[in-house]
Amino acid sequence: MPLARGKANLGLQWRTILPPLAGPVAALLLQAAPCALSQAAPVCRIASLQLRFHNQPVDLTPSFDPDRHQYKATLDTSMDSFSVDAAPLGSAQLVGVPVNAVPIEGGHKHELTVHTTGRYCEQISYTVEVKRLDGSQTELKALRVEDGVLQPPFWPGVRKYQVVLNMQQDLIRLMYVLVDSQQKIRCTAGPQELPKSAEAHSSDGNNHQSVPPGDSLMVSSRGSERAFTGTGEVQRMEHQQIFPIDVGHRRTLTITVETANPVLANVGVYVVEVTRADCDLAKPFFNTLSSSCVNNCPEGHYQNHAAKRCSACGANCAICKGPLRCELCREDTLHRAYRLLPDGKCFELVSSFEEKYYWWCVSAGIFAALLVCLCFVQLCVCLCDRDQYEAPVRKDSLPGGGTDSDLETSRMLS
Repeated sequence: MPLARGKANLGLQWRTILPPLAGPVAALLLQAAPCALSQAAPVCRIASLQLRFHNQPVDLTPSFDPDRHQYKATLDTSMDSFSVDAAPLGSAQLVGVPVNAVPIEGGHKHELTVHTTGRYCEQISYTVEVKRLDGSQTELKALRVEDGVLQPPFWPGVRKYQVVLNMQQDLIRLMYVLVDSQQKIRCTAGPQELPKSAEAHSSDGNNHQSVPPGDSLMVSSRGSERAFTGTGEVQRMEHQQIFPIDVGHRRTLTITVETANPVLANVGVYVVEVTRADCDLAKPFFNTLSSSCVNNCPEGHYQNHAAKRCSACGANCAICKGPLRCELCREDTLHRAYRLLPDGKCFELVSSFEEKYYWWCVSAGIFAALLVCLCFVQLCVCLCDRDQYEAPVRKDSLPGGGTDSDLETSRMLS
């Protein structure tokens, strides 16, 4: 009886404990169920997706990522079709990849959808919206000045910009990317000007055009180009134009873009006003050797007030007041001497015998080497002839066919 009562009490205790635990255990099982299903049926993905026109790459926007399913691509005017290269990830299979090139008309769009299927994975879709240009575009895809910041930030619809370069930049490196590879572009630079202090950092009020709502700014960058997977090729390359600029000067660049369609012959113009920073009054001249502003120019340079820089003197000149006004030539060396001429130039004199008669010395050395070789060959020939005329002494040439002991006896008697 006591044993039966103990079992009954134990049963009552389990009945009171189990109901409160049922809820949390069930919740844990429900949370673990999707994980188990996802592990049992993984998502089918594409390992690589590429578009091309014959052997020319077509960029995807954004760059391909197996976890991203929406893309856009833009064909040039000259591209009348596109082909698709895709590879599945793992054991997945692809459906919807065109075998042949897909034709597309100018100014039209084509939506391509590629599905992934598999026996043990979940099906997903990748969509690419392909658009072909009609050849009427006069905009640039990207525009920037190296080591400078465009104001306002670049947008294809904004046509006027201002850039301030730092003092160390001797060259304007204009970088741009075409919207259509068939566009024709021409870059020109106006004369250098000294900007007014009030206009050095001013901007045109009409220049700040607003960006269309819902769109983001496009900032040109060398690293923004998307590489063609596996080959490193890109559809639109970044081009470069270089123009010089002096310290404290301003120069206006004009970029003329003509449409890819010659029938339309429309033209778009971008204007970039570049201003280079100036040296202060304490150090008004820019030294190109040290890329800094100085008060006194180094040897071989003069103070160019018009260009606000240390410009190089003429050849072999140490101190000058201009490129053709030398006052002191370089110091003489062991092999060279310098003389100042009446016209302000320095004349170089060769004072070394070796340098003055260099080729004569080389010719004499070659002749001496050939003469030594000829004497050595003649000596070898004489020694060989002498050994040939000497008769060898043999045992059978002795009189009476004597032995060595007989020869020794005869020598002693003699």
